[in-house]
Amino acid sequence: MDATVGDLVICLTIEGNKCPDFMAKLGVSNDVKLSIHSSPPEDLLPLLRTDELGVCFLRR
Repeated sequence: MDATVGDLVICLTIEGNKCPDFMAKLGVSNDVKLSIHSSPPEDLLPLLRTDELGVCFLRR
């Protein structure tokens, strides 16, 4: 849901966070029962950065 008040846009995210979604998909894609990562997977880094910046992804 998006609401505009003057120059302010308010975004409400109904969907889950992209970072946990990425890790869940990564877990499903292999047969290992437990994976411990000493650092984030390389493909997760851009998602972490956008999460840190508070980027709002609009879905229409």
